[in-house]
Amino acid sequence: MISVCANLKNASTTPPSTQQVCLLTRYCLLMIKCGTSFPHSQSGWRRITFGTRKTSGARYASIASRSIMAVNQALQKLHREVRDIPFIIPYFATGKATGESCTEKHRHLGVSLRSVGVSVQYASVGFRWHELENIGVRYPRSVLHLAETVPKSYHLICKAYHDHPLIVDATWDAPLAAAGFPVNDWDGVSDCALAVLPHDIIPHQTFAERERFTKRLRAAYSHDEVMVRARFYCALNEWLVDLRR
Repeated sequence: MISVCANLKNASTTPPSTQQVCLLTRYCLLMIKCGTSFPHSQSGWRRITFGTRKTSGARYASIASRSIMAVNQALQKLHREVRDIPFIIPYFATGKATGESCTEKHRHLGVSLRSVGVSVQYASVGFRWHELENIGVRYPRSVLHLAETVPKSYHLICKAYHDHPLIVDATWDAPLAAAGFPVNDWDGVSDCALAVLPHDIIPHQTFAERERFTKRLRAAYSHDEVMVRARFYCALNEWLVDLRR
């Protein structure tokens, strides 16, 4: 990075803006994260940053635009990696079914986004499972009947701060689109569609806050509610496994 800064300093009589330096720094972090090789020569760095001493304002704008594009593409890659982990409720999985819940998927996504310099917070989204029908999910009749008995649950999402606040949801993996689940293909700059139909949204500064929140919720479950949830989660998991075959 020292040589990068030196090239930035010498690139033009008009110094790059703070935003351009920040973009390049984030670009470098993302390339490291994604395993992309860097140019080894000083001239190579100059080409990837700000060109020759006579680089114009238009050239700065072009390079900044390419840096933004590279950042967004890397963010999309990180999102896809987490999204494509099969969604499952782990404690109720049967057989060889593997995957992660929305809580674990977004914990991983938060860690990945932070590792490339994106600030992340979280939010719990209250919802009812049977209301996913209203956003296009086509439940089998038997699973829908069980979903209607489940009290309000709380979904987890990430709130990423990448130039501006963004809702990032990587819950449903791609094969679930066949049953109408809203599978997100994040562009890195816009809000994702929520995986559920929200009742309320509770912000969390950290993942630990989310854990404390869900611990309080579960402590208040009655025995009957625990059994209702268990029956539904088992049926949901089995159906999702069938959808992926």
